[in-house]
Amino acid sequence: MEAQNNEILLIYNSEKSQDRKAKGYADSLKDHVLNERDVMQKTLTETQLAEIATDLHVPVQELIDENSDYYLTELKDKSFSDQELTKIMVNNPDVIKTPIAYIGSRAFFVGSSYDFVKQDLEIDGVKSDKGNIFEK
Repeated sequence: MEAQNNEILLIYNSEKSQDRKAKGYADSLKDHVLNERDVMQKTLTETQLAEIATDLHVPVQELIDENSDYYLTELKDKSFSDQELTKIMVNNPDVIKTPIAYIGSRAFFVGSSYDFVKQDLEIDGVKSDKGNIFEK
């Protein structure tokens, strides 16, 4: 998956409060168009999920939200192949760890508005200082 340089592709779950907040942050970014994808309204395919894991440079297992009810009751302490996991996520989109943002070819998990700031995007007048001496 990929977005244009002035576009944010936000993959989120509208049933999760944190995801709705991230959508609000993304919507407030200056000079970027928000292209949203709610996993509860439009399911991702197995291929798309595998591609997202590749784009994030993480194993498919890391796309699983280990705090979700489905994970805790059905998946915890069990072993699955990547193919099995992508099928599980297609059939149970609430188990996908979201939100995920794409800006151009960059992809990252969004935990807060600061994650957008770290990508050098301006939010409501707060801009990243790439040369900040406090950054490691």
